[in-house]
Amino acid sequence: MAGTALSACLVGVTVLILDPPRQPWVWVERASWVAALCALLLTTASLRADRRQQMAESVEQSKIATSVEVLQQGVQTGSAPLLQAARDIHHVGTAHYGALTPNDHGFKTPFMIVTTMGIVACVAIVAVVSLDPAGRRVSADRPTLESSSTAPTKPYVITLKTGVDVDTTNGGPPAAVVFPQGIPRVLEPQPPGDCESWYSWGKEIGGVDYFHTYAAFTVSALSSAVRVHSARVKVKPLERKAAGEYPSCPVGQPPVTSYLDVDLDSAKVSYYYPAPPDLSSDEQTRMSESGEMTPGGLLRKPFALEVEPGKSDRILVEGFTEKCFCSWWLELDIEVDGTRFVERIDDKGEPFVTAPKSGDYVGLSWDMEQARWCGPSDNC
Repeated sequence: MAGTALSACLVGVTVLILDPPRQPWVWVERASWVAALCALLLTTASLRADRRQQMAESVEQSKIATSVEVLQQGVQTGSAPLLQAARDIHHVGTAHYGALTPNDHGFKTPFMIVTTMGIVACVAIVAVVSLDPAGRRVSADRPTLESSSTAPTKPYVITLKTGVDVDTTNGGPPAAVVFPQGIPRVLEPQPPGDCESWYSWGKEIGGVDYFHTYAAFTVSALSSAVRVHSARVKVKPLERKAAGEYPSCPVGQPPVTSYLDVDLDSAKVSYYYPAPPDLSSDEQTRMSESGEMTPGGLLRKPFALEVEPGKSDRILVEGFTEKCFCSWWLELDIEVDGTRFVERIDDKGEPFVTAPKSGDYVGLSWDMEQARWCGPSDNC
């Protein structure tokens, strides 16, 4: 049994050496499995050896007891044949004991070593499996989907911009952040002078997106056409109270352009795009009455995108919520040359977080003359 266990371990180690995986973390995982298997086999062999030894000792004790009993009868009766039989039983028992007892007395120390090795291997397996290929621990909010920026083998590239990095036609998204725990006045009590910079300032000191979250992703096709069949939103409500301080500094409205409209309250995604310039007035009226056209002149349709080889297309994302304090991300269903991919759109590896429009918020404004925040009950 011990020889079989060692042979199996050698086969596993040989395969691991001759056919090593490219990723180091995969190699560690496979080596851990081989170590765990070896530990199991050798432990089983050790336990079987101990069992055989216990059986041999039991047989020997039985033989000795029988020999003593026959010897006592021979002494009492003075029978020479009984005395000879006692000697024969003793010699046969000793020989049988030697035959049953294998040379496994040295298994005690290896058993301890193998058990320790098995425990270490199991810990390594759990640690490796709980990490994704980039070495980051997997969280419930973020599945193990790699973005194309870290997976160059994908036949496309997706780049993402969020917040003030989103380029729009009127200078950027509205500067809307809310502070659930209040503005940390000790860190950065004074906001920037221009309202367009409030968003970055607020996010850096702990603010979260208020009512809307803006992002933009660009799909770039490499040597083959890229088809985006659909987009869906994954929403996880947070156990947070919709309350806090809301610093007000109005800026321009979102641009009138094509964009993905992400309703976090209903977990639905709609695609809006500008109406064709040659659309007749009758058709515009019909679409407006049916809800196919927004008051701003945008049409709604299911989201789909096709990017030709060597070209790119950019999509603006607007997530909004009236009542859900949510974390969320998008998943794109992509096809290239018949191969399907699922691409995650999130905030640099973490879910987006958006506070609802409705909540127990305290509106604040910055008093330049007194250099302090002013609320509804302050005399500013």
